Order: sequence, then structure tokens, then C-alpha cells
Amino acid sequence: MEEVARERKGFGVVRDGKLLLDEEAYASPGDFLRWVGEGAYTAIRVPGKHDEPIPLLDRHLRRLSESIQILAKEKWHANVVGDLRAGSLSRIVLPSIQSALKHQTLTKLGEVTMVTVVVKPTHLQTNPLSSPPKEELSCLVHFCSVAGTAKPVNLCTAVACRSLPRAKDVRWAIDRIPLEKRKPENFADVLMVTEEDLALETTRSNFFVVITRAKEGRGGQEAIVQTCPVQEGVLPGVIRRLVIEELA
Repeated sequence: MEEVARERKGFGVVRDGKLLLDEEAYASPGDFLRWVGEGAYTAIRVPGKHDEPIPLLDRHLRRLSESIQILAKEKWHANVVGDLRAGSLSRIVLPSIQSALKHQTLTKLGEVTMVTVVVKPTHLQTNPLSSPPKEELSCLVHFCSVAGTAKPVNLCTAVACRSLPRAKDVRWAIDRIPLEKRKPENFADVLMVTEEDLALETTRSNFFVVITRAKEGRGGQEAIVQTCPVQEGVLPGVIRRLVIEELA
């Protein structure tokens, strides 16, 4: 998806509701996250226009809220000012998302808008020995056009995991660079595994295994869907949770 966005150059960045005009280098979501450097983030695929409902917005806001609180306590060492509940967080996030969608134009059939939302303290300090500062929050949103349907891809494996899997951390876009550099040619992503060969997730998406087997004593077949438990170091993301709920 990042390569598609880079080729078409249908992208932009919004900060606190205002379009930035000088961010030509940040064509892909990954480029954008590495530029931002720190923060909590979520990524939303939006199929419609700016005045239509944003899919799963409440879930994404809750996930952002959880990530901000985890990062503020365990990594930023900051006292974030304000109400971090999802409903209150929407007042910070929604104007920038709406501005991004207004500036986006989908030109090809089947395209959707990928919206990457980052929320971070305005003046970030990460020294655990300093007194925790009181921080206001700022919102940045990257938008780009991507294909609406996914295609089969090749994955390679590597023993790796996120440093803080409970939070969706912007730093992951930087931490994953060594994995991406070691990826063989013609492989789209890296499937991270444990030392015991337990499959976790790829560097940019969830990983589910679908097993088809014969039904016991009834004839026909049934599908079993498996994924790694979050206790093993998997990001508890919005889409992962939705898939599990739908299959329950």
C-alpha cells in the first residue's frame, strides 16, 4: 500500500485541522510516521466521501486513547492534560480527519483513502529522570489513495516483535526498518515469529491462519481461524478485535 501511494502522489498531511503544503517527501504512511517520530497512531481505510460516516471511528478513538495512556506512562513520562476518553479525544482528532478527507480526491475505480492519525504531546520529553511535564495534545493526519482490495503477497519470516505491543506506537515505523532491509526481493512483508516459531503478525498487518478440515461425523468441511494471543506480544488492534468478534 505504501508503494501504491508513492507512485500516485495523491497524499497530504494535516496538522490540527490545517493542511500542510510543504510535506512533499512524506508520500507513504510509513514515511509520514518516521517523520513524526513519536506518538500514538491508528490507521483507517475510508471508502466514502468526507461527509459520510467514518468506518469504526469509535473503535479507533478508543484504541488511540489506550495507546496514549500507555505511552504517556511507560515511555513519554508525561502528564497528558485533558480528558483522554474516546468521546473527548474526538474533538482533537475529528477536525483533522475531516480536513484530510476534504482535500483528498479518489481518481480510480475501487480506490479508498488511507487515513493515518497520530496524536502526540505538543512538547515531548522522554527523560524518565525529569519531572513529568504537563502536556497538551496535537493531532497530525496523513492521507493517501490506496487500492480498495488486497492481493496475495509473499511473506518471509524473522524472529522479532514490537518493543511495546500493547500500544500502537509511531516509533514502530522506525524500529521495523532493519527487518524491512533484510527482506528478500519479491517479498512484500515480514512475518514476525517467536523463538519457538509462533507466528505473531507482520510488520504492518494482522496475521490469521485459516484451516479447512472435515466435520466430525457430519460430512462436509469447516473452517478454523487461528491467530496468536495478545499475551505473546501481538498488537491488540482494531481490525484484529473485529475479526475475532465476528467469528465468535
